[in-house]
Amino acid sequence: MSFYVKAVSGRIQSASTRRQKRENKEKDTGFDPTGEKRLNIYIAATWPAWQNQCIEVVRDMIDGTPLNLKEAAKRFRGADKKKAMSFIQELHRKLAAGWPKEEVFDRVMLFDEVAVLGQIVPVLKTTVKNLRVIKIFVVTHGPEDIKISVDTKTGAAHEMPSTVDESEPGVPALEFVNL
Repeated sequence: MSFYVKAVSGRIQSASTRRQKRENKEKDTGFDPTGEKRLNIYIAATWPAWQNQCIEVVRDMIDGTPLNLKEAAKRFRGADKKKAMSFIQELHRKLAAGWPKEEVFDRVMLFDEVAVLGQIVPVLKTTVKNLRVIKIFVVTHGPEDIKISVDTKTGAAHEMPSTVDESEPGVPALEFVNL
């Protein structure tokens, strides 16, 4: 869990620095990097569907035989193929290193991500200059893969930025906005 806290605080610092550099390059974006900020943290409640599909492909292919990456690549097309093969290669490395199949295929969070982030909000506020408010949202997939985010304190639905697609359990998406 301490690794998770360090990783999230590091990602927040990096995201703040990237945002400030982007603002220095692009004028008139509507964001003031020197002003007071709110950080929205988007936590994914479920793993991305494309990762689950990759896991099923690998699970089907390794019934007592080594994983054939070329055969796995044939099951994906276009832009999805690059993303999928990167993930499948990571699964292959774990299996080749001797990880138990259950650990590789049945990914489980060992802690409550919302509770951990809620506890460390005061610490996270000190990581970025002028960060005044941190809001935590849980992102779930609705019908037809529509993503829905809900404020963990109020339960209210919230509009989501495009960066939410990057989030997965253990790797939240981040968004800075001015107050």
